[in-house]
Amino acid sequence: MTSDPSSAPCRVRKIVVRGAEHTHESVVRTELGGVRAARTLGEIGDACLAAAGGLRELGIFESCDVLCDAAPGVGADGLPRADVTVTVAEKSRLTSASTGVSTQ
Repeated sequence: MTSDPSSAPCRVRKIVVRGAEHTHESVVRTELGGVRAARTLGEIGDACLAAAGGLRELGIFESCDVLCDAAPGVGADGLPRADVTVTVAEKSRLTSASTGVSTQ
């Protein structure tokens, strides 16, 4: 009988955000709150899926990919670590502003 790898204890070592040029990185990181709180490999995977869905629902990204990968080594607590990379492509922001002064 094999143990379920998704129930293996694991912690997130770092989260990297790529592609957020106009959107403040904190907007992306807010959606990733559950990723930091996850305590098993399965929870990290589920939190990554939920974060990707939440980012798409914001309606400001053309695409959003979340990659979870094994980090080198183990943490101080002896548990394996994972690195999470979020890559977003922002939607085009075609806006214009104009000002005018009229006097008679």
